[in-house]
Amino acid sequence: EFVQNYVYTGEPTSISFNFKYMVSILEALDTEKVVIRLGTAREPMIVTNESDPPNQQIIHLLMPLRS
Repeated sequence: EFVQNYVYTGEPTSISFNFKYMVSILEALDTEKVVIRLGTAREPMIVTNESDPPNQQIIHLLMPLRS
């Protein structure tokens, strides 16, 4: 689909993830809007439902592939 309303700070980088795990997370969230937080190429991606209250969020972690 597409990415909307994103903020990126830091150095450009390249990160790879297992697509099947990403799809599994998105299906589990069952929403059209998610928040994705990325750190460095060695840190997990954090995915949450945008509409969940901060103290009630289910946090999904996806580790990047080693390249």
